[in-house]
Amino acid sequence: MPLRHGKLHLSAPDIYGKALESLMPLQPGMSFLNIGSGTGYFNSLVSELIGPQSANHGIDIWPECLAHARERCSRLGKRHLQFTLGNVYQLNVNDTMRYDRIYVGACANSRSKYLYRLD
Repeated sequence: MPLRHGKLHLSAPDIYGKALESLMPLQPGMSFLNIGSGTGYFNSLVSELIGPQSANHGIDIWPECLAHARERCSRLGKRHLQFTLGNVYQLNVNDTMRYDRIYVGACANSRSKYLYRLD
């Protein structure tokens, strides 16, 4: 069962398990982008598999979610995780790094083909 508090949302644990499974194989050194990163929980899980030297980024439209993610991850010693306030559809795909794995935790509408250019 998901957990909600204001804008903060934590999906049911089995959702994260299925999402991790769909991203496999995850290996040290891989880069990861979490779209709709929310609390940063999924970034934290992925970091256990790809390691602290990997690019592990989250983007979200809610400042309160990002503040929570940054604070929690920092407190857990995961200062290498980077969280950005923004809308993924406003990224310049020509200037943005490419990622080995991308997870879309928020709904992607008909413009989701745009996201393939980040891969």
